Amino acid sequence: MQPNTRKLTDKEKSDLANKIVRSEILQKVFSGTNGEKALEVLDGLAGYKDDVFDTDPYRHAYNAGVRSVITFIHKAIDSDMKQIRKMLKQKSQEN
Repeated sequence: MQPNTRKLTDKEKSDLANKIVRSEILQKVFSGTNGEKALEVLDGLAGYKDDVFDTDPYRHAYNAGVRSVITFIHKAIDSDMKQIRKMLKQKSQEN
């Protein structure tokens, strides 16, 4: 199986660069004891580890929307910035 050799567009490069910046900011905010405690509070408020299902479709949609925010934060915090930078650099050199 060949690796993806498609070149990145300028928009894709910009999106990746923005992802790096966002992730680094969120990693700094939620690092350390206070940051970890704040994330735990947000996890509880957003129902991060809970089921979002509700028989009321509007409540279900609301729960899913709230949970999606904390899911985004967790994904940003867990992102491997070194790997993303490496990929961006490789793709830039190909162009």
